[in-house]
Amino acid sequence: MTTQPPETSVTTSSSLYDRDYYLWLETTAKHLRDGKLSEIDRANLIEESKQPLPC
Repeated sequence: MTTQPPETSVTTSSSLYDRDYYLWLETTAKHLRDGKLSEIDRANLIEESKQPLPC
């Protein structure tokens, strides 16, 4: 029997970004507020911070 390794928080957050952007934003904000920096989807957060704001 082969067991799958558990999903990491980063993987879960990354897929959340692709599935539900608004929930990803709320989850990322909560992790920031709670100081759970290791739980943050850093790759997508960095990409989002590079996006220009709409006028």
